[in-house]
Amino acid sequence: MYKITPPSQQTYKGPKLQQNPISQLQNNETLTEDVLQSSSEQYREQLEQMLDLKPSIRDYKQNYNNNKPDLWNTIQQIEKRMQEQEQNLQKVNNEQQEEINKLKSEIKQQKQQYEQEIEEIKYSSRIQSQKPQSSYNSYTPKNNREYSYRSVSNNNIEEMQEKVYLQQLVQDLRQQILTLQQKNYFTPIQNTDNIWEQKYRQLEKQKETELAMKDQHHIERISNLETQLINQKQSYENELFAIRKILDEKSKEDSQLRNQNQQLQKDLNSYINQFNLLSQQIQQQNQQIQQYKLQISQLSNQIQQQPINYQNQNQQLLELANQLQALTHLLEKKNQECEYYKQKSLQNLQPLQQNQQIITYRQALTPTRQNTAQKTSDSIVFPTLTKQQVLQQFQ
Repeated sequence: MYKITPPSQQTYKGPKLQQNPISQLQNNETLTEDVLQSSSEQYREQLEQMLDLKPSIRDYKQNYNNNKPDLWNTIQQIEKRMQEQEQNLQKVNNEQQEEINKLKSEIKQQKQQYEQEIEEIKYSSRIQSQKPQSSYNSYTPKNNREYSYRSVSNNNIEEMQEKVYLQQLVQDLRQQILTLQQKNYFTPIQNTDNIWEQKYRQLEKQKETELAMKDQHHIERISNLETQLINQKQSYENELFAIRKILDEKSKEDSQLRNQNQQLQKDLNSYINQFNLLSQQIQQQNQQIQQYKLQISQLSNQIQQQPINYQNQNQQLLELANQLQALTHLLEKKNQECEYYKQKSLQNLQPLQQNQQIITYRQALTPTRQNTAQKTSDSIVFPTLTKQQVLQQFQ
């Protein structure tokens, strides 16, 4: 009446459904590994293209060995390079973050799919467990009953195995999800990143040592320049001190020359005054001589008119002649004195002219110095009468 299928021939949808997510997981793992490998290769190529570290290292070494650029130019180039690298790293990080977000979204979708499939499997297993079993007839033979009992027990064991398998599958899925969540996008490139970081740090250390050496060289050069400047400053100060001494001595000499010029000017003025007085006296004497001439002419007229009083007049004429001789003698003395004062004034004028030339020369050397030397007045030349000229005037 009733067919009882053995457990080997019974069909269960649970295990078949359970095999599909495992294969999907394996396929997804291979896909994620391929994606990560491809992304790591792309990331490495992007780093080599964008950062271009290898050729930059070679170029830097070649340029440094060949050209040896200056400190500040290298620093500026390094700063620009660092800024470019930071910008490129930010771009790469942004792109990687986008890819990571995409991968996370895909992982979440896969997780949801797996959870849905697990729920479907659980639901199907519950439905199968809740199905009513076939009722056994009282007329069934003993063997059939045992067989049915065995089939029921076998079904329970399979259900238990299925539950255990499902639990293990859930745990595996959770572990795989956790590993995928914990995995960083940069893990496949850690070795290369470490190599590049080590190379970059070595380059930075080399640059720091080179910069330190250059800084030491510059510091030593600056210290040498400072010592040279201090020595030059001291030498300039000594020279300035010597020049100031010379200028002080010259100023003293100038003051002495000015005092001498003032004294000579005073002497010259006094000589000029004396000469003027003598000239006035000579003029007065000339006036007296003219008066005497008039008197002589009058007396000569009187002698001509009065021959009787000729002897008396001759005596008077002799007296007048004697007086004239005395006056001429005085005039000669006065003329000698005038010539003496004249020569003396000329002798005084020569040092004045020399001092004036020295002062003008020093004023030309030092244009800021005021011209304190007074201008000497023009030499006054008085006419000097000789003895013959005086006698001619009397005649």
